[in-house]
Parts: sequence; C-alpha cells; structure tokens
Amino acid sequence: MGREFRRSTIMSSINKNLHILATSREAMTMLELLLGIVIFSFAMLPLLWMGASTGKAAYSVGKHMMAGQIAAGQIDRLLSLPYEDCKKKIEETPGEKSVMDDPLFTQILSHPTFSASNEMRNDLEKSFKNFKFEWSKKEASGQEQGTMFEIAVKISWLVDEGDLNSRQSIVLRTIKYKELQ
Repeated sequence: MGREFRRSTIMSSINKNLHILATSREAMTMLELLLGIVIFSFAMLPLLWMGASTGKAAYSVGKHMMAGQIAAGQIDRLLSLPYEDCKKKIEETPGEKSVMDDPLFTQILSHPTFSASNEMRNDLEKSFKNFKFEWSKKEASGQEQGTMFEIAVKISWLVDEGDLNSRQSIVLRTIKYKELQ
C-alpha cells in the first residue's frame, strides 16, 4: 500500500507537469517582441554614441598630429637656412598660406612617385586641403639684438570640414641664432 501511494503521487505530479508543459505557450506575442526590441534599442544607444564620439576624437587627434609634423618640418627647414636667409624667408612669407601652396610641398607632390599615382596624390591633397601655415619672427632685444630671433610656426586646420568656425591651431616656437664667423 505504501508503494502504491508513492507511485500514484509521483504519477499525479508527472501528469500535472506534463499538463502544464502541454498548455504553456511556446512563442512570444508581437507586443512582447516589439517591447523587447525597444528596450534593447535604448540599451544600445549609449554604446553607439560612445563609438561615434571615439571615432571623431581619433580623427581629431590624427589631424593634430599631422599639424605637429608639418610645423616641425617647417621649423627644421627654416633652421637649416643661414641666419640672414632665414630672416628674409620669413619676411617674404607674410600672412596665412595654404599648406598646398608651400613650394616644398608642391615640389614633393610633383615628384615622379606621386605623379605616377594619382590616387596617392589625391589622398594627400584631400588630407591637407584645409591646413594653413603662418610664419612669424620676433627680434631679440637688448644685447642679444641682431644675434638671435624667435621663430613661430603656426599650423591651423578645420576640425569639422564643413564648419569654418571649427579652425584649431598649433604653434611651435624656436630660436634661430646667428652663426659665428
């Protein structure tokens, strides 16, 4: 009798579980599905925003690094000139100029390596089209006057290529000393 009771109890619980499984739904309604998609979408928005802002920041850092390299190259070029030639070169290049109008940059782009590859040339022109440079000098005063001057190279670029008000700049400064005779 004890075994029969246990067996009937077990069988009845199995029947109940089977009945629950047989009558339960196996699919979601359209409303549940749409609600799940909406919740998932709102959860993903911050991740998408973060990815977009990270990409924009990386693009900005890249432009900043390019400007630093251009400025360093121009300072090296000016420092390689003799004292009087350097002074004259800076005075002959007043105001802001496009990097694309820099004679050395134009000479580099006319090199056969770049002339043969229009794609490479076009990429460089597209990358540097909004970069501008400006050279200035500041004479020393007092006893140092005529023996040295400060060179400032300013490179500016557009952060957002469609917005002219988004221009940023970097300025590198150095001192040019007069050579000893």
